[in-house]
Amino acid sequence: MLCPWFQGRALPWFLLIAAGWIQTAGASVSPSPETLAFQRSPHQVRLLLSEIESQFEVRGYDLQWAAAGSLLTKGPRAFRADRATRWQLRCFQGLLTVRELEGKARVFSTRGAMRVASPAGFVFLDGVAVREELLLGPGKSGCRVVNVLDLEKYVEGIVNAEFNSRWNADSVSAQVIAARTYALYQMRAARKAGRDYDLKVTIHDQVYGGAAAEDAASARAVRRTRGMVLVASTGKGRAPASPAPIKAFYHSSCGGLTELPERVWGGPYSGYRRASRCPFCKGAPKEAWKLRLTEKDLREALRLGAKRDGLEPGWPLDWHRRASQYRLHRVRVTPWKESPRAREIALVWRHPAGLKQGWMELKLPATRLRSWVGPARLLSTRFDASSARDGSWLLEGRGNGHGVGLCQWGAKRMGEKGNRAAAILAHYYPDARVAKLW
Repeated sequence: MLCPWFQGRALPWFLLIAAGWIQTAGASVSPSPETLAFQRSPHQVRLLLSEIESQFEVRGYDLQWAAAGSLLTKGPRAFRADRATRWQLRCFQGLLTVRELEGKARVFSTRGAMRVASPAGFVFLDGVAVREELLLGPGKSGCRVVNVLDLEKYVEGIVNAEFNSRWNADSVSAQVIAARTYALYQMRAARKAGRDYDLKVTIHDQVYGGAAAEDAASARAVRRTRGMVLVASTGKGRAPASPAPIKAFYHSSCGGLTELPERVWGGPYSGYRRASRCPFCKGAPKEAWKLRLTEKDLREALRLGAKRDGLEPGWPLDWHRRASQYRLHRVRVTPWKESPRAREIALVWRHPAGLKQGWMELKLPATRLRSWVGPARLLSTRFDASSARDGSWLLEGRGNGHGVGLCQWGAKRMGEKGNRAAAILAHYYPDARVAKLW
């Protein structure tokens, strides 16, 4: 469909360094990664698959079970089921019950976690293949299910969920490096905070498609970039002596200019000092968009959002009652001085009788409004607002996503134009460099 993968010829080491594949001290350039078998990373990632569902079915071959704590029923804390077996897991009132659905029909109960793994490499959770092992235990509202697997295999399952393995090889390599970097950053942050998982498998972190999303092309891209991550540069174009991964954000399309983290999440991140102009994502899907919202739509989004996250500073306690009685008179968008994206939104409400005291202004950050309306509807914070004849409000914008870091459609076009992965990453992360950590 698009440009094919390059044909497995390894570049000389001096050309790799010249192209910008900066190695950490003592690291050597790997031989032709296209021909290597899978090599594990020194890291295992913990993915939170669910904490809501109260019942699951697990099946697999030669499943190995182990209890993290004591069992409340008779039986060994660790055992193996030789052959293909099916098990039902149920969480209720802080208790995990594991019931074998065939064969010996064994039942185990515990208030702790159970680990299950298969020598075959896969466990099936409700019919979905999951790599390596699962940790299952009772959570606040259901079963807490955490998948533990090798970091490089995790990245393979991201490729076709977040972008496309059949894109140009260099654009895919750049995005694989960004995805690995983001994961490693989150892993370190989670261990430091003492969490029992590292990442979620949704847009809250990175969308993970699991083993079903892997293919030969995604595997090649991961092997080709094994251990490569982005680290903050020293300011002299070099990676630091003790490199730590940056939080490598990425998004669908930036609409012409990337954004700095502090304008999205309220604080700076290492490796982000400059935004990047991006002519490459022009014409990308949803690069330009329109959203029509009625007064009722906006009022309901504010109500549900404030209920979840709390009132914004300066909002009156009776704002919802007044908004139900007033009319939305104006939606004012205030952009950042250094960016075309919106910084603040003000919704001005007016009493229909025109009373002097009948005005109310509700201000909130544009990122908060996007969260409350829904990121899948309000695609970015780069927009203007105008009133329509029917009383609704028309939001016209550009870009899809938060705008920080790598622009995926821009990276795709850069690769198609002949840019190498190092150049793509240098464009979207101008204050970071690539380092090979393993």
